[in-house]
Amino acid sequence: MDLYRLRCINCPGTYCWNEDSRETETPGPPCPGCTKILNARTAAGDRATAIGILRPDVQLYDEQDPRADSVSAIARHDRSLRPNVLLIMGTSLKTHGVRDLVKDIARVIHNRQAGKVVLVNLTKPAKSWDGVIYYWVEWDCDAWVRDLMGRQPALVTDESSEEQR
Repeated sequence: MDLYRLRCINCPGTYCWNEDSRETETPGPPCPGCTKILNARTAAGDRATAIGILRPDVQLYDEQDPRADSVSAIARHDRSLRPNVLLIMGTSLKTHGVRDLVKDIARVIHNRQAGKVVLVNLTKPAKSWDGVIYYWVEWDCDAWVRDLMGRQPALVTDESSEEQR
């Protein structure tokens, strides 16, 4: 998912979001992939197909994530590593997929003697997260990371120090 990419609502195509795309009228520019298919079908004398519109490549509430299979494979791999810490940042934990993923990995963490589940977010987690989240850090995520990097210089890479400039 990427705010700088556009995704077609009709086909699996994704495209860069350039300055031209930003200036187009809502609901969004037509999908180049769908347009190409339509033109080919029309030229061949076949029936027309729908042209999807492009929208930001982000997951909205109650939407199925088009990369759900990849996320599941990564989560399975991460669980198999038996991590000690789950650091959750910048989410309200209200989106179905995120909620399930966090609870799933938290179960693995809870089975570890030294396991800790930490949420860094300005909003306090709902009561339903009691017993799942051990610590809530009430802080802006970006500010918390900057503070952590200042306290733990070993976490700063050449790339991250260049980004801060």
